[in-house]
Amino acid sequence: MQTSFTTLSSILNGPFWEECMAAHEQHAVEIVRDNGWSVRVTVNGTTTTVPFTSASYARSFADGQAFRLGVQVAEIKKAA
Repeated sequence: MQTSFTTLSSILNGPFWEECMAAHEQHAVEIVRDNGWSVRVTVNGTTTTVPFTSASYARSFADGQAFRLGVQVAEIKKAA
């Protein structure tokens, strides 16, 4: 019986990891505060904006989307 082991180094430096990281470059989650709250979710380069009346609802939604996509939430405050 032959057993092969994959090292962490070979995973992190191989094409699999590069493909995973490339996918995340096209994903983003942003909370925008401008006369209310909205969350912009970008998946594979396509952006959807969801409006909220409550900051806590916007934060909860953004956190869930960021977890799903494997990204961090960015907060943007637009000035008048």
